[in-house]
Amino acid sequence: MEARASAPPIRNRRISPARSPGDCAPKTASQKWTATALIDAAALARVFEFNPERGDIVALVEEGQKIVAVSGTNASDPSWLPAAEPTIGGGYEVASASSRTGATFDYATQPVLGSDFYILSRFDSSARRMAELRALVLIGAPLVMLATLYFAYSRAIQSELLRWIDGIKAAMLARNAGGGAPLAPESDAMPTELRDLAASYNEMVRESEIREQSLKTSLAENEFLLRELNHRVKTSLQIIQSYLSLTRRLDHSSREHGSVAAIEARVQVLSIAYRKAFSEGRMRDVRIRPFADEIFDNLSDSFQRPGLRLEQRADVTGALMIDRAIPLGLALVESVMAGLAAEDAHLVSVRIGELDDLRVELRVATDGALAPDRPNAKLMAGLALQLEASVESPDAGTIVRWRFQASPPPVLG
Repeated sequence: MEARASAPPIRNRRISPARSPGDCAPKTASQKWTATALIDAAALARVFEFNPERGDIVALVEEGQKIVAVSGTNASDPSWLPAAEPTIGGGYEVASASSRTGATFDYATQPVLGSDFYILSRFDSSARRMAELRALVLIGAPLVMLATLYFAYSRAIQSELLRWIDGIKAAMLARNAGGGAPLAPESDAMPTELRDLAASYNEMVRESEIREQSLKTSLAENEFLLRELNHRVKTSLQIIQSYLSLTRRLDHSSREHGSVAAIEARVQVLSIAYRKAFSEGRMRDVRIRPFADEIFDNLSDSFQRPGLRLEQRADVTGALMIDRAIPLGLALVESVMAGLAAEDAHLVSVRIGELDDLRVELRVATDGALAPDRPNAKLMAGLALQLEASVESPDAGTIVRWRFQASPPPVLG
């Protein structure tokens, strides 16, 4: 490849007087440099890929922005050069910079064999930037569309679904909280599935209200019948008790006086238990202390005699169901009467106290000698079984020593 005759030898301008051409670079590099430095502009166009139609320019430039050879523009027009000379690195580098005319282009630099020369090319990358912009638009457009669809569907779901679901939920919560039985919203604007769900729930609520009302009616009727039955039982017991009391007073001097008084004391247990259980108009547990106090007072009035003292101390807060309170009252009557019938008896004491966890102990004792089979062992065993009481080993003079489980006192109101 030969240099044009009009082109001055670039090698003479590159090499200083103190250095020979061989000192600049190895022989092979020097030959490449010489070939590059002396090549004409037409050869540069074949070596470097550029497109003059897009304004691409390539040139061999010496430091200081001195154009040696150029292709793609007039060699006498330096306006395409960057406003400031680029920093030449060790290899091919591309950077955006402003030209001397103020427009922005991409410039590429390539040093030439460690010399003061470098290849400088300018090209317009607007198409690439436009492609990048289009790529960003193509990527961003679906994201924007998805975000738009998300907010649109969220709003639609909120307006078309969630408000109806919230209405059904509010109705359920109000019903569970005991705030009546509000119905779930039903509207033609609701989705078919939600409308069917609301209709099913409302139908269930209506049926439940009907059943609840029926149960309340039945409960009221049962309570009325129970109160009526209780009233009749109490009336019957009062009649029997009055009859026995009258018989006892008329036969005061007869031998049957003690037997009638014992029967009257047993009937009084039933009467007191029913009265205590239904004192509030409906059945409740019987409080042990007032129940035992009233029984003991009746026994004192019926069996008190000179030289014989009856004592009772009841320190208990628990209660019993009526079917367990009655056996307790009967056991109290039988054991006290057995103590009163003891030989040389001067004292009969009754102690009812709480142990722990509403466990109650009943203890009846006397200072006299008990008669054989008083109280009746089979009768007392049956009463202990009904009371679910454990029979403890009696001490000297102890008639009854039972322990049984009570319940918390009933709440009035």
